[in-house]
Amino acid sequence: MNIELEMPSYEIAQIADLTVALEPVQENDYDSVWPAGGGKNLLPLCNEADTTGITVTRNADGSLTFSGTAESAVSINLLYFDLPAGDYLFSNAGSTVTATGSTAVIYVRDNTNSATIISVRVGNTTNGGSFTLTETTNIRFYVVIQPEATLSGTLYPMIRKSTESDYTYAPYSNICPITGHSEVKVYNGAVYGTADDTYTIDLDGTVYGGTLDVLTGVLTVDRAMVDLGTLNWVYNASGIRFDGTTLTNLSTNKTACICSQYRASNVDGGWINQDKVCCIYSTRNAVFIKDTAYTDAATFKTAMNGVQLVYELATPTTVQLTAQDVETLTGINNVWSDSGDVTVTISGTTQTGDVVTVTALPQHKIQLFMP
Repeated sequence: MNIELEMPSYEIAQIADLTVALEPVQENDYDSVWPAGGGKNLLPLCNEADTTGITVTRNADGSLTFSGTAESAVSINLLYFDLPAGDYLFSNAGSTVTATGSTAVIYVRDNTNSATIISVRVGNTTNGGSFTLTETTNIRFYVVIQPEATLSGTLYPMIRKSTESDYTYAPYSNICPITGHSEVKVYNGAVYGTADDTYTIDLDGTVYGGTLDVLTGVLTVDRAMVDLGTLNWVYNASGIRFDGTTLTNLSTNKTACICSQYRASNVDGGWINQDKVCCIYSTRNAVFIKDTAYTDAATFKTAMNGVQLVYELATPTTVQLTAQDVETLTGINNVWSDSGDVTVTISGTTQTGDVVTVTALPQHKIQLFMP
């Protein structure tokens, strides 16, 4: 019996599994410090007031119109909010509000130790009263009006970073916009940053969270985005909050949400007790928001137009997309995506990271033939 040996052939281990984690991308994420973010004006929307003969009306652009005559001395609290450490400028350029008969003064104050940071007499304007905070500070923004002072006109208040030279008034904006993914690009290269192969997968819509199995084309979606202006809102006077319904397929995981305008709290919905925060309440398929600048549901609903909430789904959905035939490079494979972390399995080993480096070396394969 003769045994013949065929010349050796070569084969490399193939990538057996390749997934991409899709995460929502939030700009200007300031963690627990909220609000203070992406827009030029870091002063959130102020409260309205009607007291002691003075009326303060908040306009659509966030400016404040004053009218009336003070029957006695009065301090009107316009807003309390947190501002992170940094260098800032206060301005009220373009303001037309005046005080006649007596005086009124606008204050920016450290609410913790009652120290005055900025004071500007009503009728005067400043393009940049500078101040520095060495730590996150709770700010009290208010106006003190003396008896018989008659106020008339509009105030355009703004706090901006010291690096922002433009003092033209801008309304407080959607401070941390959230973007999803409409496509996924996966790269493989012998050198990271230089792609030998690029694979582009159209997601057939915008996805705010999930996982894409590149080899099978199965997309698992586990989060959704809702425009808060589309929800039905009710003002809860006892809780001093707004209840918004209805969120479909809402998870019970109350910590799995982010919002473009409010800091997300992990408290149960009924116990929300901080201003300018939101939380989800899964048993009611609702989102609760506490914002003391509003007391009217219709006005609040209008203000929520364009404000985004991304939340976790109770039951993820799957979509079949086009499967990709990913070619394994001989030698070093650097696999990465601009959409999120990748997970790669090859030769029984699985790795996860923003870039995964695996080696696929040729292996001799000798075949025996028995004639």
